[in-house]
Amino acid sequence: MIPSSTPPPEIREEIAASGPTHVSTHRIHNFIGKVLQPHMFDNLVAYVNWRLEINKGNTAAAPPAFGPVSINLDITTACNHYCHHCIDLELLNNGRRMDLEHTQILVNKLIENGLKSVIVIGGASRRSILNL
Repeated sequence: MIPSSTPPPEIREEIAASGPTHVSTHRIHNFIGKVLQPHMFDNLVAYVNWRLEINKGNTAAAPPAFGPVSINLDITTACNHYCHHCIDLELLNNGRRMDLEHTQILVNKLIENGLKSVIVIGGASRRSILNL
């Protein structure tokens, strides 16, 4: 079991320094920095401990009572490509769709449970994204 506490500054600096150095991103996309915040780190530890219990075969282990830190929100599943490396290949062009109202309800519920960022990807009209 991993103890729940904020990592000491030297560990946080080491983890942050191990991130990608070849990519320049806006500070809002600093996922490592988000995870190392005291309240987020405790959630990460709780999640890892839960997964360790599941991996040991303890199927009765209750999942932590919080949502993800960040999600990718695909505005559409329509795609003209068939890339063999695509992780969403089974989801693309399947005809399933979630309406805007249901998407808003889901995102708001995730926010109530700790969601900090939504990365909007996929093709869609600007109006659809702004409505969300």
